[in-house]
Amino acid sequence: MNPTFFVGFILKYQSMKTTLTSLILMIVQNSFGQINDTAIHKIVYSFSFIKDTNQKLNYISENMVLLVGKKTSQYFSQDKLDRDTQMLKEFNEKGTFDMRGKKQANLNQVYFSIENKKIYRLDNLFKNYFFEDAFPDFMWKITNQTKQLDNLNLIKATGYFKGRNYVAWFAPEIPISIGPWKLAGLPGLIVEAADDKNLFVFKMTSFMTLNLLGDKKIIALPDDAIKTTKKEFTTLKESFYNDPQGYFNATGLGTVTFNGSTNIKPKKPSNPIELSDN
Repeated sequence: MNPTFFVGFILKYQSMKTTLTSLILMIVQNSFGQINDTAIHKIVYSFSFIKDTNQKLNYISENMVLLVGKKTSQYFSQDKLDRDTQMLKEFNEKGTFDMRGKKQANLNQVYFSIENKKIYRLDNLFKNYFFEDAFPDFMWKITNQTKQLDNLNLIKATGYFKGRNYVAWFAPEIPISIGPWKLAGLPGLIVEAADDKNLFVFKMTSFMTLNLLGDKKIIALPDDAIKTTKKEFTTLKESFYNDPQGYFNATGLGTVTFNGSTNIKPKKPSNPIELSDN
């Protein structure tokens, strides 16, 4: 049973129709077999971000993991994975769970197909949706500024992506051109990065070479990942925010209660990391 299916809610199935049904039927199951690789490196980042720009001192922090293989990489929230596992255990033991006081972790996963130079995103709206996203071009400018962090010699680079300016520090001695989130394209692993307003901050906390440790991790999609397009997913997401119960009905989730109430009205993110399509 997939823990992400239960993100914060109690599900009671029933058959109902909504205006979203036709769109749901257009989205088909797809295995995306090209996302299947064995991780060579595991890099952990601390990701701090401001969810609400009206509360600029209220940073939310997550432990994020970057798995890097020969052909593919995967970036995801370890905190979310741990939280979902705990909630599923609570649901199985008690038949319910309470989301109050629980951390709201980052829902997005990012996959790079290194061979094909493509990027894919896994998003969760009580079901896992998977779609190809625009390949990032940060237009990096490598500077002459350097600094040392522990035993690493870092070089500063600046770039622009989706409405934000970024500063990144990369380590040329670690020849990995993939970094946290969609940050990529530099001749070395990105160890630290932040936008110029420090609303989104990435810092590496550990680096492991898995094959030397005998630890095997597979980079692959969840078995229940549903193929869609970015446009279709955007429509689904808007429908979810505007009419949550209608979305649940159309996707076959049925009536949903949240802490004993069916009055669910999720808040849209007020500070998305991507501000534009350009």
